[in-house]
Parts: sequence; structure tokens; C-alpha cells
Amino acid sequence: MSRLLLSCCAAVSVAALVVARAPGGDPFAAPAATKPVPKAQPVNGNPFAVPTTAKPVTKAQPLDGNPFAAPTTAKPVTKAQPLDGNPFAAPTSKQFVYYEAESPAEKKTRAALDAPTTMEFVETPLKDVIDYLKDFHHIQIQLDSKELNKLGVADDTQITASLKEMTLRSALGLMLAKIPNAELTFVFHDEVLLITTKERAQSYEFLVTRVYDVADLVACRDSKGQVWDDYETLIKTITQATDPNTWEQTSGKGTITGASLGAAKVLVVSQGWEIHEEISGLLKKIREAAGKRAVEYPPEFPQRDPPKQAGCRGR
Repeated sequence: MSRLLLSCCAAVSVAALVVARAPGGDPFAAPAATKPVPKAQPVNGNPFAVPTTAKPVTKAQPLDGNPFAAPTTAKPVTKAQPLDGNPFAAPTSKQFVYYEAESPAEKKTRAALDAPTTMEFVETPLKDVIDYLKDFHHIQIQLDSKELNKLGVADDTQITASLKEMTLRSALGLMLAKIPNAELTFVFHDEVLLITTKERAQSYEFLVTRVYDVADLVACRDSKGQVWDDYETLIKTITQATDPNTWEQTSGKGTITGASLGAAKVLVVSQGWEIHEEISGLLKKIREAAGKRAVEYPPEFPQRDPPKQAGCRGR
């Protein structure tokens, strides 16, 4: 009997010890090994916001004082600066020629005409000379045989020429000038360099219209300080520096007009390809001279009063 009483007392003591160690004093709760999760703290004082590890997004700052402008990482575009301190020079590396894009064939032909060549021919048929130049410069050259035959120039006309250390443009011109009783020239027409007569080259069939950017060459300032566009002086320079017989003022077919249209200040020229080549070269030389002068002297607009009858307006 005493042994049974001792066993009951031991069981009661173990039960009391288990109850004392139960979490929260709950005898039925299982003991947990994990630490209690702390309560979420309100974000920026908002008790309903879910806590997050992401960094808070900063407010976008207005650009240049504009509260509606979206922030951007793109660099601001700087204003174009004049080249070498010359206000007449456009801030671009592209050479002024004309607005129409050259075809690949014309670009290649123009480069070949400006490249050096060598001619050593003794009584060589004209056709063989042309074939040699085609292979040497890798461009298309053709004879306008129908027109040349009218002047008595056949494909087998004998050519004798010894020309070195000069461009194909100059050498070809000198060679054609040696052919007797014929006025021949070369033009870029229908994607080839065509050897033809000067008469046909100046016909309406061969006229090409090009638009030249001349904004840097026509700006002037009158005696009152007002800026205006003097196209007349530039037009006169061009028509006198090129073949005067090709312009409509002397019964030719070429036309030239200056116009300020929107932001463009252009010359619209309808002429043969050969004259266009001369105009491009002339404008390039004028700009080179203007650039050299800008280095020595402070650049400024030329002072010239507009002709009253021309109706030129200031800008």
C-alpha cells in the first residue's frame, strides 16, 4: 500500500513541472523552438502600410524649374557653336554642295574625276582609250557615238596623248580638246560618264536642277544695321565665273534664282552637269577664302544697302 502511494506522488510532481514550463501557462500548448515574430512597424507613420525592404522612391525634381518635366538621365543638347568663331559657317562637318542626294554611281564618278591618272597613247583608237580609262578608274564611261559621228569623230579616231600627274578631269578635258573640228565634253548622264558634244550637253535634255544652301554667303547688313539677304551679288559672281553663254541672260538655257523659304536660304539652279561642277567648286573656294579671313579678322556681316528696285526685305 505504501509503494502505491509513493508512485502516485511522483506522477503528480512530474505533471506539475510540465504545467509550469508550458508557454503562456497553457498545459495543452506545445513548446515552440522558434523565436516570436516581432510586430510590423508602420511605414512613414502609416499603420496600414506593409513593411518592405525596398528603398523609398525619392520625389522627382523639376527640370530647369519646370514641375511638369519628367526627370531624365539624357544629357541636355547644347546649342551649336560657330566654327572657328565664324558666324557664317554652319556647325556641321558636312560639306555644302546641294540638297539632292548623289547616287552611288555619281559619287563614285566624281571621286574618280578628282583622282590622279596617267595617259600614254600614240595613235590609239578613241574606243581603246576609253576602255583603258574605264578599267583604270573602275567607272562607266561611254561614247555618244551618234552625236560624235555627226562631227566626223568615229570610234576609231586616233588619239595621241602623254599626260601625267593630273586629275582625270583635267586629263580627259585636254585629250578631248585635241580632237580636231569637234567641241567635245563629258557629263554624268543616265548613271555613266558620257563623252558627247558641247551642244548636246547644253540642251534641255541634259539640264539638272539643284538646290544650293547659301545661307552663309548672302547675309549682309545695310547702313542702318538691318540684316538682309543679298542673292544678287552671289548670282552675278556665279554667272560671270562660269560659261556666260549657258545662262538665259545670254540666250542660254540655264536659270538661277535666289530664295528665302522658311529657314532655308538657297539658290535654285537649272544647268548642265558640267556647269554644276563649276558652281560647286566655286562655292567651295569662296567658303575656304571666308574661313581664312575669319582667322585674321573678326568676322562680321558685309555692309551693303539693298537695291531699291529689288524689293529686298530685312530679316
